[in-house]
Amino acid sequence: MTLGKADATIAILEFSDYECPFCGKHYKNVFPKLRESYIDKGKVKYVMKDFPLDFHAHAKKASLAARCAGEQKQYWAMHDAIFEARGQASDELIASVAQQHKLDESALKKCLDDPAQLIKVQNDIALGSRLGVNGTPAFLIGRIKDKQLVDYRRFDGMQSFETFVAAIDSLKK
Repeated sequence: MTLGKADATIAILEFSDYECPFCGKHYKNVFPKLRESYIDKGKVKYVMKDFPLDFHAHAKKASLAARCAGEQKQYWAMHDAIFEARGQASDELIASVAQQHKLDESALKKCLDDPAQLIKVQNDIALGSRLGVNGTPAFLIGRIKDKQLVDYRRFDGMQSFETFVAAIDSLKK
């Protein structure tokens, strides 16, 4: 899912796992600063990619819940709620977000059971693997040219806000 202006010339791709404690720290400590300083100002497009790790029992369900909420234009509401719950995408949490944001709950349930959604998650994992991602969080920061990410650098693991600033600033030149 994407956040930011469509015509931004710099992008950050985050490969994330909702149960990953370091992804949670990024969400809580760094992402808000990125959003305020770059994303909301139209300077950077932020793209979330699912990379649920096999040893996190609820990570795929969390990815599916966020994707399915996204089908009803509430991806970020579900994304935030799951991270706030430390990756525990329980049925109760999903139902609560659905009610709070007036989602069609039967469409949401149907989506959660749709094999096509799982294929989309698997496609994100495959993309990440091709790009050298083998853990979370992982970030690709680069320029957008012809709808492709170019001149990018990969950062593995939790990164400081200052690391993002330096990477973004280096692309402005």
